[in-house]
Amino acid sequence: MKYATIFLFIFLIYLPAESTKNVTPKPTKSTSEKLAVIEQTEIQEPTISSVTKPVNESRSLVRELNNPALIISSLALLFTIFSFWWMNWRRGKLTVGPPRSFAACSSGENDKIAIHLPLVFYNNGAATNVVQNLRLTLEQEDKKSAILYFNHTLSNFASNDNRKWARQFAIEGRKSYSSIFVFQNKVGRFVFAPKMCEAILEAKLNKKEKWQTLLKFDLQTPKDIIKTLNSKTIIPYDNDPDRAYADG
Repeated sequence: MKYATIFLFIFLIYLPAESTKNVTPKPTKSTSEKLAVIEQTEIQEPTISSVTKPVNESRSLVRELNNPALIISSLALLFTIFSFWWMNWRRGKLTVGPPRSFAACSSGENDKIAIHLPLVFYNNGAATNVVQNLRLTLEQEDKKSAILYFNHTLSNFASNDNRKWARQFAIEGRKSYSSIFVFQNKVGRFVFAPKMCEAILEAKLNKKEKWQTLLKFDLQTPKDIIKTLNSKTIIPYDNDPDRAYADG
């Protein structure tokens, strides 16, 4: 037992020595050697493959861009997007035709003036246009009326039935809106003369605050209707120049 204990003690001491005997320690590099390795890695010259790789990638990209199928599909996509915008989102212009007839009266330069105009508005775009307000101005040579404000609408010249006060109205895309619009001012500062009279129709559209001209047209005012035009009686007149001056 005594010898067994001594043998075990010697074995335990000898075992770690034998386990580390064959292990060769890895030599450590000095600081100078490490710096030399770093310099070598930093000063490596570019190889031919590293230089030609971007060139090859650029050439392959050019070949892809020159591919007819890619060009045709890209153009088709752009055309589809443009067509969708044109058909659904494009805000067009309002077209207003000159009135075929009108009714007007002026009680004097310092008195009331009123004019009734049957107008048709057409929206040639896809998006809805909203007319926020309208106004009218008359010009005859060197004379210019006061601004005639949009006051109300009528269903026909001869009656005040279905009279509706001025309000905004919307015109959907590719649709029209028509009514008889009444413009007036309590002090018109205008008297009709037997000369060509130009009317200027302006509007505020959508969210814009600036007035823009929608239409300039002529009112036919031959001398045979001047007396009734400058009275308090408002009656319809023909605005066709071929018929208005047929007798004159």
